[in-house]
Amino acid sequence: MTRIDAASQLSAIVRAQLESTGRVRAASPARQRESKEVQNSPGSEQPMLRQIRAIPADDPERRSKALRIFMEAVLTKEFGARLQVDPGFPHLLDQVIGQMQDDPGLKSACSVAVDSLLQQAT
Repeated sequence: MTRIDAASQLSAIVRAQLESTGRVRAASPARQRESKEVQNSPGSEQPMLRQIRAIPADDPERRSKALRIFMEAVLTKEFGARLQVDPGFPHLLDQVIGQMQDDPGLKSACSVAVDSLLQQAT
């Protein structure tokens, strides 16, 4: 599985989970186009990669922190920055990541995505 496949799979799953909780609603066609434009724009991954680079290489939580940064970026791209100011967002993010880690297939996809991100961030 490539990094793009893993990221797309994780993004779709997270989108479905969040929509089912009622915390966010499905993106409008205009928001979906905007999201794709942002994702395909040059340098759109740079802030996320900078955050990942800032995690010390010897940090025992480096992989989980990188996954959290990635998931925050995915959610922000999918649902907009307003989600980041929601006081329940950190808890929601914990729940989503926990559910993904409990599923063997998703855990594997997360691992592939994190490996790729850590490699890109070096």
